[in-house]
Amino acid sequence: GTIQGSSNVTVNGGDVTGQGTIALTGGFFTLNNTGSFGGPANWTFNALEFLVSGHTTTATGAGSVTAGGIHTESGHTLDGGAKTWIVTSSGQPFDMDGTFTASTSTVQYLGTAFTEVEPVTYYNLQLQPNAAGNPTYQLGDFASQTVRTNNTWTIGDGTNPVTVDHTAFDPTLDIRGDLTLNNNVVFTKSNAGTNNVLFRRGSAQTLTDNNGTKQDLGLCQILVNTTNTTLNLGSGVRMTGLTVDASQVFNANGSNALTLTGTGVPLVVNGTFTQSTGTVAYTGAGNVDMARIAYHDLSILPAASGAVHQFAGTTPTTIAVGGDLLCGNGTAYGTTPTCDFDAPDARPDVTGNYTIAVNASLEADSGTTFVGGNFTNNGSFSHGSGTVTFDGRSLHGTNRPRVAYLPEERGLYKKVPVLDALAYFGELKDLS
Repeated sequence: GTIQGSSNVTVNGGDVTGQGTIALTGGFFTLNNTGSFGGPANWTFNALEFLVSGHTTTATGAGSVTAGGIHTESGHTLDGGAKTWIVTSSGQPFDMDGTFTASTSTVQYLGTAFTEVEPVTYYNLQLQPNAAGNPTYQLGDFASQTVRTNNTWTIGDGTNPVTVDHTAFDPTLDIRGDLTLNNNVVFTKSNAGTNNVLFRRGSAQTLTDNNGTKQDLGLCQILVNTTNTTLNLGSGVRMTGLTVDASQVFNANGSNALTLTGTGVPLVVNGTFTQSTGTVAYTGAGNVDMARIAYHDLSILPAASGAVHQFAGTTPTTIAVGGDLLCGNGTAYGTTPTCDFDAPDARPDVTGNYTIAVNASLEADSGTTFVGGNFTNNGSFSHGSGTVTFDGRSLHGTNRPRVAYLPEERGLYKKVPVLDALAYFGELKDLS
């Protein structure tokens, strides 16, 4: 059978089960006692509430529950079971003044205007407005709260835009499963200044950002959860900073890029950092101390003039770069070196290409800089008392003729006789 209509319905016995369908377009559907709720069919309500403190409602059956809003009174427990709970209204549609036990349920928010995301523990959480409107979904509604997901967290449906606001109340995001940001998502990061985006599944979990412009997730950390956690990238990602705790693992999982926008020490690795064939890009707008770890591709791209990027620490260290190293993003800088490898005595050993971009400057240390591919200097390079070795060979003897100089559009050719110019270029090649 089917229950239809728009009147208020109150059930004082607590149990609402059966094989039939509920399709209510108005009124409140209220349960006032302990009991089971649900069945195999999908049920729809205008407003659904679980009242009376000290009682528990336990979901049963595989059918979904859709309601404009769902409310539990303080002291009442709602066990989500294995159901999908869909809230369609905006505002505060999933209002858990009581206790929500996630079990293996899914909670899906579909509101198309400003919506508060309840700070509770979810199993699967989906923030997916089902129509245009570009709503803001605010995480939490008060200070010192936590939004926790135990399995998957999906933001956006890939079509309808949504902004997720983490900065209003800065709740801790306790992520114990996969996190996916689909296309057309804007994530406004927390400004709390502490690591409050925590990846702590205790096994492997995946972070994926499908946006063309990757969203800055803020200050992130990989932590143990009884057993160790491995964070795998499913795409390139952007963070203000990342801390990898002891015995935990970060895995770029192929060619995915990790972009770090913070200043100070944005990357702290106390565990394992597996870059695969990916890129680490430092883009801080101020001074940055980069991690002394092995990289594949390393891009040093300060976002402001005068920002100094150097490697943390003072002990002379060889920095292995298995791919390419790029210093600078081609914009103008002040007189302060963009990439300062001298003060911290860092000696990059670059297997691939070593490039200094236009208007960038690089100051090498007093040791040996190793270059396995091409060395391109479109900016400024200061070697100090150091040595640059190409493919294991220094620029002396038979190797010197392999190096060429390409001048700008105005050379000396019109100011000297042809024979003098030929003689000069011959001397550059050790010709007599």
